[in-house]
Amino acid sequence: MEDDLQNKTSVYLRIPKTGSTSVCRKIKPYQEILYNARDKYLGKTRYKCGNLAAATRDVLGDDLFNKMFKFSFVRNPWDRAISSWKYISLRKRQENFKDFCKDLLFRENCGNFHSWHTTEQWIHLYDVNTNKLIVDFVGRLENFQEDFNVVCDKIGIQRKKIPRKNSTTHKHYTEYYDDETHQLVAEKYAKDIEHFGYKFGE
Repeated sequence: MEDDLQNKTSVYLRIPKTGSTSVCRKIKPYQEILYNARDKYLGKTRYKCGNLAAATRDVLGDDLFNKMFKFSFVRNPWDRAISSWKYISLRKRQENFKDFCKDLLFRENCGNFHSWHTTEQWIHLYDVNTNKLIVDFVGRLENFQEDFNVVCDKIGIQRKKIPRKNSTTHKHYTEYYDDETHQLVAEKYAKDIEHFGYKFGE
């Protein structure tokens, strides 16, 4: 464990395609008090693509983990699926959206580029054994600035304007779906929809 961990008061649990690049850029000057869980330990623990909060708790220990303010951001699963598909297609092989959605159901949450960007969000933030949320604040990309202001206030830094970085450009996500792809994404991300209260079109 790093020597300066006792000085850190907050933990950012970084989920891909939820504004994470923007958040990381804004919190970078505060690394003396803020612990970026994914960047620190993605390659140093048995953590692969899921259970980020639980893996961080294992690394930090219960006492320190429980003292820290733990935050993350989530995104509407149907919107996130489009963003992930666009992002992966730019960097890997091109795949039509329907095939991408079908593929989602057969991919495990394992350590590779594709799976990292499509893993269910709840897995990062809940204890999968108890089904309990183990972070203190879950912001929404749909309320990005407002919820990031809450984070700034909680960790005691000046509020900052947070533009979207590393985002993909596309039509409104609802325009990409038909009945089949809507249902495939709903099935894949059923627990995200349940835990975070998302609906299609919102």
